[in-house]
Amino acid sequence: MTTSPGTRQETAAPAPRTSRLFMPFYLLAFAGLMATTATPVAVTLALRAQQLYGEEKTAVLATTLAIGTVFASVAQPLGGWLSDRTVSRWGRRRPWLVLGLLGGVAGLLVIALVPERWGMVLGWSIASLFLNLAFSALFAVLADQVPPDRRGRVSGWIGVALQAGLSAGTWGAVWLGNQPVALFLGPAAFAVLTTAALLVVLPDRSAGPGTRAPAGRVPWGERLAQLARYRDFGFVWAGRFLLLTGYYIFFNFQLYTLTDHLGVTVAVATSVVALNSTLSAVLKLVVAPLAGWLSDRLGRRRVLVGCSAALFAVSMLLIALAQDVTTFVLGASVGFVAYGVFLAVDLALATEVLPAGDAHGGFGLGLYNVAGTVSQSLAPVVAVSVLAASGDSYPLLYTVAAGLVAAAVVTVMFVRSVR
Repeated sequence: MTTSPGTRQETAAPAPRTSRLFMPFYLLAFAGLMATTATPVAVTLALRAQQLYGEEKTAVLATTLAIGTVFASVAQPLGGWLSDRTVSRWGRRRPWLVLGLLGGVAGLLVIALVPERWGMVLGWSIASLFLNLAFSALFAVLADQVPPDRRGRVSGWIGVALQAGLSAGTWGAVWLGNQPVALFLGPAAFAVLTTAALLVVLPDRSAGPGTRAPAGRVPWGERLAQLARYRDFGFVWAGRFLLLTGYYIFFNFQLYTLTDHLGVTVAVATSVVALNSTLSAVLKLVVAPLAGWLSDRLGRRRVLVGCSAALFAVSMLLIALAQDVTTFVLGASVGFVAYGVFLAVDLALATEVLPAGDAHGGFGLGLYNVAGTVSQSLAPVVAVSVLAASGDSYPLLYTVAAGLVAAAVVTVMFVRSVR
């Protein structure tokens, strides 16, 4: 990382030395929290809506997810801001990890036990709010405990842990059957155990003087430096938003692409989607840690993020041109490689352009994660609009996705404080 004079980021006091158990428990905590948060979105909320509402299930599920997204978007930066400034005998991240998990479990219990429409909406709103408070504190630990020259490889393994948590939660839903309490609290129990293990070995500390605004007038040089950091952070945020919007267009509409554009049966399309899910997990497992390690080794984040976004744009064009399932899977596989590299290195890049430095890592990384939440909500709207305007032209849809991702290459090139 290169820093011009007068632009040194404000950092928190050096963290205590972590034990050898910190990193495996940290990654397991990510897997547990991801299983608890993503499984309802992917599977269990849809199953619950089907159990309770029959033909109205789609409307109830859409309403529940939309309101939950609003709470998640608020909770991520808010939780980071609060934990950055928390003063307690237990540290500043621990209280929010505990509170977030307890509140999340309470919300999931409401969904499982209240057989009313308002129960699903209220329960998922509570769960989204508190689970994302916990996520904001967990991400902030990266800036607290991991030195900058190791954040690439750790970010890569975080990506693997998140994928593992999603896969474990999905398969768990299959094994647990149609028991509402087990469906929602099974993943939560896993999260409680993994987070409790992390809390034992986490060398957390309360907010210190470095987390508060300095007294007196701020020199103009420092004000300009802060503006430069906000600018770089804004470009990183925009790049993540654009790439993830393109990714979610593919992720949400791959089944319809196979059936409506390539003309395969629903059974074949479902098998291809399952194959893509497996390829995604395997390729991310290989490339994410490797890309993170390489970015640490070379001291280059921006270039790798830009190259991965460019490769992802190519993958969207391959899918746009696909006339058969083989080309579709090839394009998707290229995209999974690019996506794995992007997720690993982009998170490490974000930690190095935090507007107020590592001392406010919770707030900055909370804002960073909002880009993913907003893009996930906006992608279906963009896709439906393009398909409606073009007469269901899937090649045009993926060309638009490629354009959005290509724009991410441009935004990351404007980052100046990191190579």
